[in-house]
Amino acid sequence: MAKKRKDGEGTLRLRKDGRWEGRIIIGYDEKDKAITKTVTARSKRACETKLKELRTKHAPAIGVSRRQAKPDMKLAD
Repeated sequence: MAKKRKDGEGTLRLRKDGRWEGRIIIGYDEKDKAITKTVTARSKRACETKLKELRTKHAPAIGVSRRQAKPDMKLAD
């Protein structure tokens, strides 16, 4: 069984062409769709390091809630 990655660590997968692909969500647009960034590498370890660099580069954007609370919002919203 594969190792469970923690929230915010991104996704790693082996593509059909033999390269590893890493994806991470860096934020959300105004329609609440995820904005993702992708990295590829020939080995899993190289892909993990590239993904880690990508996370640190976009660290301020990661963790932003999809919907920001506004002062004029009702409690039901």
